[in-house]
Amino acid sequence: MLCPYCNKEMIDGNISCDGRSSLIFSPGDKRMPFFEMIGGTGRLTAANGGVWAGIRVKANFCRPCQKIIIDTDVVK
Repeated sequence: MLCPYCNKEMIDGNISCDGRSSLIFSPGDKRMPFFEMIGGTGRLTAANGGVWAGIRVKANFCRPCQKIIIDTDVVK
């Protein structure tokens, strides 16, 4: 994949976490309110895994731009 910012080749990979919670998108600088977060608001549905395996979502990383691109659907 070519970076949409600089048109250089991006590195294929994954964003991962330890699996205790989902990957969450929170707009702006504020944290997601607790009850919205546990209700699934902002959860990245493309993330796969679980508590023991960890959670991963496919991503592309541009080293020169320091940008990460992910394709996902966010629960509203």
